[in-house]
Amino acid sequence: MLLRPDMKVHRISDIRAEDLHARGIRGILLDVDNTITAWHSMELSRQVCTWVGDMLQAGFRVCILSNGHAERVLPLTEQLGVPAIHNARKPLACGYRRACALLDLPAKQIAMVGDQLFTDIAGANKLGMTSILTEIIDKKEFWGTRHISRRAEYLAKKIWRI
Repeated sequence: MLLRPDMKVHRISDIRAEDLHARGIRGILLDVDNTITAWHSMELSRQVCTWVGDMLQAGFRVCILSNGHAERVLPLTEQLGVPAIHNARKPLACGYRRACALLDLPAKQIAMVGDQLFTDIAGANKLGMTSILTEIIDKKEFWGTRHISRRAEYLAKKIWRI
């Protein structure tokens, strides 16, 4: 099902390298807003930085995949030491395909970690990636996300028991 995540976690720090390796995952794509940082925040928690460092040390290729603009995304990549694809146009396949090429991995060996069903999870599932849904970091969000997408997500989660 397009909107059903393969895994659900509270925060990205709940994702264990061993579990990803067991699924054949070698690459990780990270959404930005409300996944690795609060909406419009340029601050990454120590926990997120440590987790990304641990994943890199465990041999994973990590990349940020965001619909945000370069000015928003690139400072975060510098802090984490990973590449990024900004203006990804999720859930369209183009950004995900660019990420596959950047990581030099097939989609089936990549996990997408994000907080939104209709962008992060749907896009990953369309390409055959492992999809991992996180809970949102903060309730503060873009108006359209909060008042339209989240309401639709609430209904989808209730109907499909996600």
